[in-house]
Amino acid sequence: MEKTYAEYMKWGKLVKNVATGKIYKLVEDMNGEKDDVRVVSMNNLDRYNLLHAWVRNWEQNSMGFRESFTGNIEDCKVEVQGYEEYVNITDIEPHNTIRFITSNYQDKFRVKDLSDILMDGNVRKVVYLDETHFTFTVGSGGFGCFHICQYAELCEKNGIEVLPIESETKN
Repeated sequence: MEKTYAEYMKWGKLVKNVATGKIYKLVEDMNGEKDDVRVVSMNNLDRYNLLHAWVRNWEQNSMGFRESFTGNIEDCKVEVQGYEEYVNITDIEPHNTIRFITSNYQDKFRVKDLSDILMDGNVRKVVYLDETHFTFTVGSGGFGCFHICQYAELCEKNGIEVLPIESETKN
């Protein structure tokens, strides 16, 4: 991945190691100043999330968790760290996909996170936020956050044509 776009790769996004094909979840935000990013393999994610929640609840003593927890929190912390790996930013690519739909939720196409699309003939880079939200990189005009249906309605209302440059899947 180009470090230029690292700022758009935030905690929780999915990435794929291009060399191994392994899918990871980011457990820290990327930035262009670092060469590596902390990730957890999807195979270990459920256990990691459980232990991470225990540690967080113990540290914050959420609802008296510290007093009721019978395990060794230090063991949990060590196990959490054992699931974390570091991957070089240049070895990964975004794995999440952004759905473009009609206003009645019919799929038009999907593109990978940080892909380019054509919006009325202009190239725009789209950024995955979550399953139903996306934004555009600042270089494309500083657009805000869009819900996929909100964006479809906006495009239909204003006659804006949106096309994939390279699509993940087409319908």
